[in-house]
Formats: sequence, structure tokens, C-alpha cells
Amino acid sequence: MSAGVPADSAHLTGARGVLTQVLRGALWLMVAGIVVQVFLAGLFNFGDAGARETHEGVGWMVHTVGLVALVLAIAGPRTKLAMLGVLGLVVLNTIQILLSQAETAGVAALHPTLALAVLGGAISLALRTGDRA
Repeated sequence: MSAGVPADSAHLTGARGVLTQVLRGALWLMVAGIVVQVFLAGLFNFGDAGARETHEGVGWMVHTVGLVALVLAIAGPRTKLAMLGVLGLVVLNTIQILLSQAETAGVAALHPTLALAVLGGAISLALRTGDRA
């Protein structure tokens, strides 16, 4: 590290640098998946009954990418931002999925609302992780 440059903003090289970039790609993949999720929910809402199963399948894929991102955050950048940020994102996404199974409409309605928070968190981490390796 050079003088005056905080350790958390230095760019990583080697394997950890590659893993950091893969992490960033995984986070952008989550963002894309969530956007697809919104489209699929719209299809289902406007009459395509088969879109519900696809929505659920893509949702589990997004969740799995989040879990992979957590492993990448630990193996790659190893910063508090990356590790705790992705952990928080995975927990938030898990809660968001569980809300879809709620029996009360008011609670279940938090499912798409919380998806917006997951989307925002994934975008924020994707933007910040590449710079704070």
C-alpha cells in the first residue's frame, strides 16, 4: 500500500483480485436476475400461469448466486464491506423469499417490497466492491 491510500481502497492483484472481480460479476448477475423476476411476476400477474413456476425457479437461482457471492467475498476481497454486505444481502434475500409463503396478504406483500431492497443492496455492493477490493 502506498502512503495516504487506505488499505480498503487498494486494488487486489492475483487470485484475490480475480475473485473480487468474479464477486462483482455475481452481484451484477443477481441484479439481472431480480429484474427478470419482476418481469416474470408481471407475466404471472397478467395471466400467464406458467410464469409463476419460472419466477420461483429464477428466484432460487438468484438466492444461490447470493450464496456463491458470500463464499467469493470471503475468499476474495475479505473486507468488512464485502463480507458483511453480502451476508446481509443473503439474509435479506432469504427473508424476502420466506415472506412469499406468508398466509397473511399484508405480510406476503412485503415479498416484492423487500425485493427492491435486495436489488438496491446488490447494485450498491456491485458498484462498491470493485473499488474497495
